[in-house]
Amino acid sequence: LEAISEDLDLPLPMRQTAAAVASRVFFHLEEPSQALRLALEAGEQHFDPQTKTPYVESLITAALDAYIQERKRLLQDEDPIKEGGGANSGKASGTNEIGISMEQLQGMVYRLLDACCEEGRYDHALGIALEAQETDKLNGILMASGPDT
Repeated sequence: LEAISEDLDLPLPMRQTAAAVASRVFFHLEEPSQALRLALEAGEQHFDPQTKTPYVESLITAALDAYIQERKRLLQDEDPIKEGGGANSGKASGTNEIGISMEQLQGMVYRLLDACCEEGRYDHALGIALEAQETDKLNGILMASGPDT
């Protein structure tokens, strides 16, 4: 299934369906990072982060963990004062160890933050933004939450 999802000679809908099924298999094998990678490859028609199921909640947790870890690594690499930091430490930003691009993770996290704000769960959105050190998002959430929060 995973090989089918990565075969660029096959039509996109077939690859996305194979990725969606493989994602579920990895979920049941308790490999949430691999399940997340494949779910993101499957696309939004196969993976809806707004659905409240154990599968989706597990992948959201994996996405948040991966995004926060990557953000902290990137912020540490930008700080030349910290030991081991600097532009050349670590690997190039773009794709992490499990093959998920930072753009994919960021897009999913931003959609999650937007959904939290739309539902009025500003405390949840603030917690995620604080943990990920997303100062721009923090400002937006605080402004959207109004004076009572």
